[in-house]
Amino acid sequence: MKIGRLLIRDIRSGALTKWYLVFLPIAFGVCRGIQCASIIDSMIDDGQMYTYGTVIDYIMFAMQGMSVYKFNPTEYFSIPIYWFIFQMGAFYIVAYYAFDDFKKNGRAVFVALGERKSWWLAKCLWCNIMVLFYFVVAYISVVVMAWLKGASMMFAVTQEFVTAQFSPNVFSMTHADIILVLFILPFIVTLASAAMQMMLSFLIDPVISFAVTCSVYVISAYYTVWYLCGSYTMWIRSSYVDENGVYPVGGIIFSITIIAISYIVGRIYFDGRDII
Repeated sequence: MKIGRLLIRDIRSGALTKWYLVFLPIAFGVCRGIQCASIIDSMIDDGQMYTYGTVIDYIMFAMQGMSVYKFNPTEYFSIPIYWFIFQMGAFYIVAYYAFDDFKKNGRAVFVALGERKSWWLAKCLWCNIMVLFYFVVAYISVVVMAWLKGASMMFAVTQEFVTAQFSPNVFSMTHADIILVLFILPFIVTLASAAMQMMLSFLIDPVISFAVTCSVYVISAYYTVWYLCGSYTMWIRSSYVDENGVYPVGGIIFSITIIAISYIVGRIYFDGRDII
């Protein structure tokens, strides 16, 4: 019951009062949907496609990020800006609330509760809900754009589109593979990063923890290695698509570990901190 009341309070204070942030994932979905539709229209005009694609084509386009980067001194490196903005948007919406609430109301809430674990657990659950809501809104926005542009709502990919835009390997992916790399993995990795950021905001500072998270994702765009979590959020860097990519199952394990560490360290921090 304590956790439920605290969670409702967090949703009211940390989400509903900042309702305008919902436009971040909506804007992302609309922009990526328009871009995808423009490419499909061009391919149809050129005789490369004969349909308006599928909703999965649109979501793949929106969430692709960039392929594995191979250093070439003659080529200019450019970070995938839409991917970066989308990820940073998720981290921004959870960056300050927990820390600010602790500073303003932490002592009173802890005294009223008589313990601290419920407060921290509620904050972790709030973080989960915010990231989940962020992704759901983004996916729905892309789906709506695909529907408006006449794309099929079938769970399938268009061979001509994915071959031209991504890789022929995409067409050999099963439905389970697509669900894993396109929906589950980006969400759980972003959630792990957000949880770690929230925990670090108490150990160092919210601004610094947000900056550290941003830096990790910038480096992730450049280097594709298992310990830089940003690569897991780009399905096109999956080992299913690129043999030099990251392994999705490894990303799941890595993310669960980060989430567990974030909760445990936060619990230890608050249990040992002198609030009164």
